[in-house]
Amino acid sequence: MDWIASEHDVLNVFSGNQNSDLLRVPSDNYNGITVARSELMNGVFQKVEANNDNDGDDDAAGDRVSVDLMAPGVNISVADAGASNPTTTATGTSFAAPHVTGTIALLNEYSDYEVANSGSARWDFSNPRKHEVMKAVLLNSADKIAGANNSGREVVDENGNNWEQSPAFMDDQISLDQQMGAGHLNAKRALTQFKSGEYNNGENVPNLGWDYGETGGMGTTLSYPLAENFAGGYVTLTLAWDRGVIKSGGLDDTYDPSNMFTGQAVDDLDVFICPIGWTNPFADAVAKSVSSDDNVEHIFKSIAPGNYEIVVNQATGGDRDFGLAWWFGTAPSTTLGDFDNDGDVDGADLNKWKGDFGNTGGSDADSDGDSDGADYLTWQQNFGAGGPATPAAAAVPEPSGGVLIAGLSLLWRRRAAR
Repeated sequence: MDWIASEHDVLNVFSGNQNSDLLRVPSDNYNGITVARSELMNGVFQKVEANNDNDGDDDAAGDRVSVDLMAPGVNISVADAGASNPTTTATGTSFAAPHVTGTIALLNEYSDYEVANSGSARWDFSNPRKHEVMKAVLLNSADKIAGANNSGREVVDENGNNWEQSPAFMDDQISLDQQMGAGHLNAKRALTQFKSGEYNNGENVPNLGWDYGETGGMGTTLSYPLAENFAGGYVTLTLAWDRGVIKSGGLDDTYDPSNMFTGQAVDDLDVFICPIGWTNPFADAVAKSVSSDDNVEHIFKSIAPGNYEIVVNQATGGDRDFGLAWWFGTAPSTTLGDFDNDGDVDGADLNKWKGDFGNTGGSDADSDGDSDGADYLTWQQNFGAGGPATPAAAAVPEPSGGVLIAGLSLLWRRRAAR
């Protein structure tokens, strides 16, 4: 399956792991996505179901973790062929994996539209569909902590531990959690991540974006400086590349049962968030992921305000294609609409929003990567919160006509698109 991923540019989605004494798969899955099933807790799919069998004999080969992503998989409504009742409920990772497959299909559909209609260099004909990009986007947009970068759910393992209690959060050499992977699938956030379009290394990049890139082999260092100073808050970053596989026998691009496949050593790529002016990413980084046994690096951390760049470094191996996705969220605040992070929502926040309008980040209440009319409405709804009580006679200010028209036009376009 890893050979198929690389040879035919396919992101294989696995229901795993299979609970059988004779069939332990997909223990050797590097280039695809292995899905664990989640169950309802407080009415939300947010907890790893205890029977995923991700440890012991079902564990992935080597020191890697068994799971990349969670998706709903307990008591799922499915078709019941041939029965008088057209649907039934079923439980298993076989019913979790299709959620991921369907999300990939939706992202591909969105990509086709942008490639055909936008005329933008951000939507190259082939790069958005690359399986490394899809993998990076899905993992990077997964839910972990409620409120972090517009995430609506708190994800926990079978013991009730959240991401910030996991080894992956505390150890830079562990990319993903053994039970949760990168977190819970969120199709809406995946689309938000994907809609930003592609930005290349060396460009000044927005707070939300992705890239399909290529290293130059061992010793390569690539950088993605942020276009604006980061206001501080949660950052999620995912780097994904293929484990090489050699096929012997038959034609190079076809499969038959006589073929033999040999997995190669995983090239060692690392990813860092460094302040501008860094000299050594290992020493200077404010956040990093430096695993040596997997082909995924993943960062999830809250960092202080500053001027940063993303750094990709290759320690071993030859030229390697990769997918990279990043999400620098808004600064934590007790109240939405507090764009200047001074603890209240007032006229100063409106002025900041006006200055940020139309740009990436800045006054971004909904963490969708831009400052637009939706963020103004959030400010308006929360005006007066977080500080002294607003006098009864005070009216909520209205934006200037041009800005309001632009915001309403944006909301109309969104509704029309739906």
